Amino acid sequence: MARRWWALVGLLAMVTGGASAQPVRCVDGRVPAEADYPTRADISSIFRDWFSASLTHLREPPLTCADDGAEVYRLVWLRSFEGAITVRITITDDKVVVTARMAAVPIMSILDTPNGMDRTLREEAELLRKRLEKDEIKETSVALDRESVTALRQAVADASYWDMPTPEPPDPPGYYNPRFDGAQWIVEGIRDGRYHVVDRWSPAPGAYRDLALLMRTLGGVEVPPAEDY
Repeated sequence: MARRWWALVGLLAMVTGGASAQPVRCVDGRVPAEADYPTRADISSIFRDWFSASLTHLREPPLTCADDGAEVYRLVWLRSFEGAITVRITITDDKVVVTARMAAVPIMSILDTPNGMDRTLREEAELLRKRLEKDEIKETSVALDRESVTALRQAVADASYWDMPTPEPPDPPGYYNPRFDGAQWIVEGIRDGRYHVVDRWSPAPGAYRDLALLMRTLGGVEVPPAEDY
């Protein structure tokens, strides 16, 4: 079932205009740094497809299309059994804004419907596409104070975020984590013109997880304990 789901994710990326689409351009014509995802060797195809399809569905803009000089951080929380959530914090000289978007329809839901395993992948992708078209995305956008910015930057420093490798560290010898049920905790950042992204699967307690949790708190994101993984 898991193998079938990953195949569906890849097909969905094409259906939604994700990884197979032409690079998205900013309003001023720039091609954002994220546009190189389809060819990056340090990110798995599964990550690229799920990430790309989810941001497209949530109508999230390319991070590097922000105004010159802006410092931006975005949490992309992709859970196996619930809808995707993003929290984007934009820091400029005159204001700080946090925007949270939450989808209701999870990709995995398509396999839990009657006869889900009997349909072809293309039939499943088309059915999911129709569901996503009707998805009600919740969005909030509020201003943050400078104390929140200080806390965020401290969390970024504590995690050594800008020095973290993008992909998940390899499993130790003799251990294999299939990573079927869980969530991608992805934090993107742009500062002084540099773009960076870190991808971790249901991270253990520590500085990186604390950074993501702080971003969720600043974005006003609350989920039931059973959906927090």
